[in-house]
Amino acid sequence: MLINIKVFREEQVLFNINAKILKAFGVILLFLSSSCAFAEASASPPVVKHLSNLSALDGHRNYYISALQLAFEKSEEKYGSFVLQPEKINMRQGRQFIGLDSNLIDVLWTATSTQREKQALPIRIPLLKGLIGHRVLVIRKSNASRFDSITNFTELSKQLAVQGHDWPDLTILAHAGMRVEKGIRGSSLYKLVSEGIVDYFPRSVLEVLDELEQVRDSQLVIDQRHLLIYPSAMYFFVRREDQELAERIEYGLLRAIEDGSFEKNFLTYPAHERVLETFDFERRIKHHLNNPLLPSVTPLENQSLWFSSFENPSTP
Repeated sequence: MLINIKVFREEQVLFNINAKILKAFGVILLFLSSSCAFAEASASPPVVKHLSNLSALDGHRNYYISALQLAFEKSEEKYGSFVLQPEKINMRQGRQFIGLDSNLIDVLWTATSTQREKQALPIRIPLLKGLIGHRVLVIRKSNASRFDSITNFTELSKQLAVQGHDWPDLTILAHAGMRVEKGIRGSSLYKLVSEGIVDYFPRSVLEVLDELEQVRDSQLVIDQRHLLIYPSAMYFFVRREDQELAERIEYGLLRAIEDGSFEKNFLTYPAHERVLETFDFERRIKHHLNNPLLPSVTPLENQSLWFSSFENPSTP
């Protein structure tokens, strides 16, 4: 009887030991499983959200997306893989920063200004090499001879221009002493010219050809005599706390500039090829304007970043 009790107790002890071992083993398995899941999650490439290319309001989006793609590809060796995710959201310039702050998007592109560089973190590499600030005038066909007879800035500034109500260009033109009307919707700005409500619509050489084809208004033509030029830069912007994202985009763009792929991407974009073939800048009267919104840290002295240098303006 005593032997049976002793055997029972030894078996119970062994059972308890085995139970503890199994429990410990289970904890280890759970820990390893969790670690693997965490490692797998950590290894997932970051998703960077940007506006899609579906908006009719911004026909140039394909180029900005290609530049963003190039920046991430050139930085992949240093920063790792990535996923660029287009968001099918239409937002005008003023509201894009709200979308950035609310995490609807992680990166946007727009013309820089002192105020915008306070709102978000800029990557100070001009994506359009400053050509966004080269502006031709869309006018009524019936007014072509009037504009052709204008020979100086004083005469030109007496004509009434129009710009989007939340565009930096509105302030630039007004600061130069030009008469300028505020417009609300992008497509209606051309209509204001067509109906004779305003005299002209200054539009970037990079945008005007495609936009006029979309508008299809036989009353509108591009003035052949004048060219407004002011320093302006289209940057990528991210949230101020996204320092690493900003560093990655800047690193990738600089690598692309160094190896020539940025220049190739810029020059071979169909709209840019067409612009450089269509417009003869040297034959036009150049009106150089100051840009009071341009931050003092804008790298104007780095000629490798710009299409052409900027002369001192003869206007305020």
